[in-house]
Amino acid sequence: MPVRVRLLPAALFLALYLALQATALLFQGARGLSAWYLPAGLVLAFLTAYGPRSAPWVLLTMVVGGALLSPHPPDLIAAVVTTAVYTLGGALLRRGAGWRTGPVQLRDVARLATAAVLTSGLAAMGTVSVLRLNGTLSSPPWAEAILNWWVGDLVGIMALTPALLLGARAARRAPEPPAVWARVAGAALPLLAIPLTLALVLGLAVAHGLQVLYLCFLPLLWLALQQPLGVVTLGTLLMSAGITVLVWWSDAPAQQRLDVQLLMVTLALTTLVVATLSAERRTQREHLARLALHDPLTGLPNRRAFLTRLGELLGAGHPAVLVLFLDIDRLKWVNDTLGHAAGDAYLKAMAGRLLRALPARGVAARLGGDEFALAAPLRADSEAAPCAERLFAALQGPLQVAGHELAPAVSVGASCAPRDGTAVDALLLRADEAMYEAKRTGAGLGWSVAAAPSYPALQYEHDLRRALASGRELELHYQPQVDLRTMTVSGFEALVRWRHPERGLISPGAFLPVAERTGLIVPLGSWVLRGATAQLGRWQAQTGRPLRMAVNLAAAQLPSPGLVDEVRRALADSGVAGAHLELELTESALLTDPARAAEVLTQIAALGVRMALDDFGTGYSSLSHLKAFPVSTLKIDRAFVQALDSPLERRLVQGVVALGQVMGLCVLAEGAETPEQVRWVRDLGCDAVQGYALGRPLPPEQAAALLAAPPTLPS
Repeated sequence: MPVRVRLLPAALFLALYLALQATALLFQGARGLSAWYLPAGLVLAFLTAYGPRSAPWVLLTMVVGGALLSPHPPDLIAAVVTTAVYTLGGALLRRGAGWRTGPVQLRDVARLATAAVLTSGLAAMGTVSVLRLNGTLSSPPWAEAILNWWVGDLVGIMALTPALLLGARAARRAPEPPAVWARVAGAALPLLAIPLTLALVLGLAVAHGLQVLYLCFLPLLWLALQQPLGVVTLGTLLMSAGITVLVWWSDAPAQQRLDVQLLMVTLALTTLVVATLSAERRTQREHLARLALHDPLTGLPNRRAFLTRLGELLGAGHPAVLVLFLDIDRLKWVNDTLGHAAGDAYLKAMAGRLLRALPARGVAARLGGDEFALAAPLRADSEAAPCAERLFAALQGPLQVAGHELAPAVSVGASCAPRDGTAVDALLLRADEAMYEAKRTGAGLGWSVAAAPSYPALQYEHDLRRALASGRELELHYQPQVDLRTMTVSGFEALVRWRHPERGLISPGAFLPVAERTGLIVPLGSWVLRGATAQLGRWQAQTGRPLRMAVNLAAAQLPSPGLVDEVRRALADSGVAGAHLELELTESALLTDPARAAEVLTQIAALGVRMALDDFGTGYSSLSHLKAFPVSTLKIDRAFVQALDSPLERRLVQGVVALGQVMGLCVLAEGAETPEQVRWVRDLGCDAVQGYALGRPLPPEQAAALLAAPPTLPS
């Protein structure tokens, strides 16, 4: 007979079957039938764990057990009937994963009860009928024999099968020995309630009889509400063993034995139901607690958990604590181009990289959308910069997303306690502001410059108001824009800088978020517009060249009722023609109030002023926006330009260029940092380029020098 189960489990099954059958038969003889028959529970558990392929070995074991230990002569037909019925019972339990691999749920308990009743009942009917027909079993009467056989097997299944199945799973997942002993010790104390209860029942049974066995419900229900399901099933097995010994010792009459057997079945089933419901409730509570503190997509802690953990790190007395604020660029593009499933995969991949790069005792979190944060304790403030650079480098490199190779783009802002403050909110704000500046400049990684806790946002606002009123602290720097056909400077982009009298040159990433939150961005934008057009007028007069000036327009400026008049006055005061001024806007700024934006921009366009759509490809990038608004220039976002080593990115840029050509728009690539990137955008058909490879933002005097000696592209 071929045996297809593994040798060790089969040998253990045979040995345990013989031992349990011998134990069960100890409670028979002159004192009547056993109160339980544990081999039935063992057989059902074995067939559930190893499936129908183990049935031949079960049949062989039952024949051997019958020949060695049974008071009746062995009968092969009866063994075949029993094996077939129990194989069907095992197949019923295997239909759900609860008793083999997954968590046990209420439907798994119902499936166990059904399998136990049907299997033991059908096996009892078939086996007793076979034994009666061949004359092996002559008494008791047929119906009574079936009932005794049925209930004995039923008690054995309900007591032993769940304990064996859950115990085998626990053994397969057993931790290291110290943890094993810790778990054993943790389960031993609650299980002491079982022998204590049995001792109490034994003492009371002398005076009150076996009806006091109902007290056995109390410790089992307590276990069911407090302990894991594996401990509960072990407690049920121990309680059943104690009750069986008590019934055998008391030599109770047959009818009372039947009542006790039904009590044990009720005990086992009720305990399993209560334990399963309790486990499900605990799992739901744990799931809800995890959802409250973790991001469901990436599994990382959420903002709430991150702030709590950061507070703990700051209160632990570490010499320094590094905080990073990360913005995963191009998520919107991935969602729109490859689908939201690819966007989720992109975020999860980046979260995985962040976790793998996480320093010891650090915490990484998803704050929401495409924003992540990281905090890590350091041994010294000097470790902050190298650590941040290592983390930033770990996030680079191509990713496979939805079958495409994607070069991720990340903007990171860094702050460090106590240098940049000791409050949770302040550190995260400093890192956020540094990230904003890193995104603006394309540096990738930026550091907080508004570090000291004595210079909070309120002081920023006060000093910025003073700077705007005086006009002496603010400066305009100019980054050249180069015509790729002639490789000459065709214009500049005006970028504001703040030279604080006490704190030196403050990065835009530090003060522009404050300006936006406080509404100061509107007067600041007006100041930039007037200064940039005035400088353009001077350059045009000096050189006689039709230079162009690009000025950023904030979303908050569009609703301003005087914006059109401001532009008109700036052109008139500087003597600059409208065609030489270009206002740059992002798509998000346009969509704050599309109707108002379209109205205002149409009026400005009537002055001859050009409009540029900034960061094209990272926002909504809708063709309808290009038709609804008077756009004349598309600025390809630096994230695409810096990833042009990827064939996919080159095809995307080529597509944007083709779109611009079809619509008669100028296409400018920003963020070109290397000569190779400049050559790529030129070869792909871009009209102009802007980036560190050809010039950084410079004060007016240095920028003017580029007009006399245009930038050259290194070989």
